[in-house]
Amino acid sequence: MIDCLYTGQATDSQGRNQRCPPGSGSRANACEAMTTGWATSSLWRWYHASNAAYSRVVRPSPSEAGRSTPRSSLEKFATEIRALQKTEVREAEEPFDEGQTGSSAMPHKRNPELCERVTGLARILRGYAVTSMENVALWHERDISHSSTERIVFPDATLVLDYMLTIFTGVMERLTVFPEHMRENLERSYGLVFSQRVLLALIETGLSRQDAYAIVQRNAMQAWKSRTSFFDLLLEDPEVTGRISEEHLRGIFDYGFYLTNIGATFERLGL
Repeated sequence: MIDCLYTGQATDSQGRNQRCPPGSGSRANACEAMTTGWATSSLWRWYHASNAAYSRVVRPSPSEAGRSTPRSSLEKFATEIRALQKTEVREAEEPFDEGQTGSSAMPHKRNPELCERVTGLARILRGYAVTSMENVALWHERDISHSSTERIVFPDATLVLDYMLTIFTGVMERLTVFPEHMRENLERSYGLVFSQRVLLALIETGLSRQDAYAIVQRNAMQAWKSRTSFFDLLLEDPEVTGRISEEHLRGIFDYGFYLTNIGATFERLGL
């Protein structure tokens, strides 16, 4: 498929055979159609029947979309890992080999330079996407101002995306996860992560949502302000204990509840 992207043959307006740049030519068009799901669509049949100018208008869009989707996902994943690797969070981190240095000024830091590289390269691809969209407007639908940009964008964007995929595959294969730090970070909220479950439990007793919300919010704000256990404050609130027993309340404050369907989630992902 890569070969046909680089060796497609086409005929110019004078009937001369031309060696085509990446992404152009009849064989290249067929490859792009297959990779973007156009091959069996009515749009693809119309596309082949149109003149050269119309083909130039629509061709960049599907191929660029094919690169933009993985680019956006990689950027999202890399950004999340960077946030999780903060010193004050440290729930996960990218591979860090022995002898590797992080911050030149702060030796304790382990900078997520691989994920930062992926994030930076995503900005280049986003710029290429803008260029491809700007190639749509041509003078009388016939000038070739798009041609010079496509000779750069098509090969460069493909190579950059391949490099991003290679880097991030390595990150995920050797990603370090710290579940104990996750638990510590959850506990720093004084149990406030369960506020929604408490709210729903109060509503199930017949209390209006507005009244239940006010009770939960009042205790939640007190927990933040006084750095007190949210669970203990609820036990001391007669408006809560009058409707929810201590045993039921302890069951609400169970992290295991959020893992109930984790097996089905991984199964959907094929893991």
